[in-house]
Amino acid sequence: MTYPIGAVILAAGAGRRFGGPKALARVGEESWLSAAAGKIQEAGFGWISIVLGVDAEKVRADSSVGAVSHGNSAGGATISWVLNARWSAGRTGSIACGLSDLPSWSRGAIIHQVDFPFVKALTFRALAEAFEADAGAEGAIFLPLESGRRGHPILVGRDVWPEILEMGPDDPLRNVIHKVRARIREVAVSDSGIHGNINRATDARIGE
Repeated sequence: MTYPIGAVILAAGAGRRFGGPKALARVGEESWLSAAAGKIQEAGFGWISIVLGVDAEKVRADSSVGAVSHGNSAGGATISWVLNARWSAGRTGSIACGLSDLPSWSRGAIIHQVDFPFVKALTFRALAEAFEADAGAEGAIFLPLESGRRGHPILVGRDVWPEILEMGPDDPLRNVIHKVRARIREVAVSDSGIHGNINRATDARIGE
């Protein structure tokens, strides 16, 4: 099944505390970026916009999806490479670049940070299925929940995108997430990877 939802992978940062771009880090033999794209495709998404910044060409060449051009299909999904030339200005700027790149048929957007490398495909699928089942999905924000704690990735309905696009590049996304409590949907998942934000290389085995 292919969902009417695009996916944005944030892979633009320098990873200063980590010691280099996290998109180049590895889960076994696979880069975090390749692993993320693979799991999103496995979950049934037909479009992935990958936002690059620092060392963009190196990150793209290192990835197993690096040979795929804009608009071409890879493993069931279209991979679109997006360069955020102002990546250092803030993560929300990269989110805006990714959202702006998604096709017109996208009713919502998965936003996934490459430094959550242990999120499972089932979590992407669970968020998409919750979106599909919700009559007000395009005005809602879907958050995965495990052991009573919210995590990442998130799924944002298209009607919420303008609020993100109006934000400054360094404004925290939580300003939008928590703006209207009634539009938040919590989606229970069996996936501790939603809490596994890796900031230092010494933490890189968390969740394996």
